[in-house]
Amino acid sequence: MVSYTGCIGGCHSNYAPVPVSPPVVPGKTPEKIMKPAEEIKKEGAAPKEAKLIVDLPADAKLFIDDRPMQFTSQHPIFVTPGLQDGKTYYYDLRAEMMRDGKAVSDTKRVVFHAGDELRESFAGLERKTSDKVAAGITK
Repeated sequence: MVSYTGCIGGCHSNYAPVPVSPPVVPGKTPEKIMKPAEEIKKEGAAPKEAKLIVDLPADAKLFIDDRPMQFTSQHPIFVTPGLQDGKTYYYDLRAEMMRDGKAVSDTKRVVFHAGDELRESFAGLERKTSDKVAAGITK
């Protein structure tokens, strides 16, 4: 689960994003996904953050891993805690909004690594309903 606290130039997570699990090999002990910061420092590699900018329609609600996010901009910035180099992580994003009295939503999986800066857009969510109306589709 991901929990965000406050926004100072972006929202910062208390927890690491959900790591992508490597396949389980019988007889082999799985490697730790996130090592403690002290262990990473001993190895000489400082943990790196990843940054995610999300573009949203004005009245959209955003959920990351099914948790509602608080933000004050149409382009909120989320920064992860320190991540281990060489590992792959992801967030499941969902944007929801009302259009013509009906709820519309879109879901995206964002895959990233330590040090990445990504931008994900839900601009198409705003067009979904207006495109249907323009085409004369009512359902």
